[in-house]
Amino acid sequence: MRLLLRFGFLAAFAGLLVGLALRVALTRRRFVALAAIALAPLVAHAGYLVGLASRAGLPGTRVLVFVAGALLIVVSAAIGAGPLTRKRPWLAVVMPLLATLAYAVLEAVTLGPAWGPKEYAPDALAGAAYVLASVFFAALLVPFAPAARAPSEPTGERRQP
Repeated sequence: MRLLLRFGFLAAFAGLLVGLALRVALTRRRFVALAAIALAPLVAHAGYLVGLASRAGLPGTRVLVFVAGALLIVVSAAIGAGPLTRKRPWLAVVMPLLATLAYAVLEAVTLGPAWGPKEYAPDALAGAAYVLASVFFAALLVPFAPAARAPSEPTGERRQP
């Protein structure tokens, strides 16, 4: 568990550094695109679980419900990224983590009970990598949340011509 926490801190720190570099290179205009791209680990892990579920022979209805739920989470988070980046940017930063939480509940409810009698089971390493990637992308979005400061006016009297 300690090792996982250390990797979590490392992922957050690396995400902050990459986010700072991207903020300088891309400016804040790309915040919406990056907020949508931050959901890529969810899509990758869902693809992994669907492939594993098909090899394990899990019931098709459970897999279909899982796919529909995962698509709903991804689409709603990606569509919500646009308005959130303008109105509530800090909520847009937390969105990949909220999507991760909703996805974990979805997986536990839909596919979790079906893994018991099967020979296949999801690898814990893939789940840990997914969570760490979500932490990385959430930290990557942090430098984009604060709006650029407006230029301050010089103090003192203005001269009139």
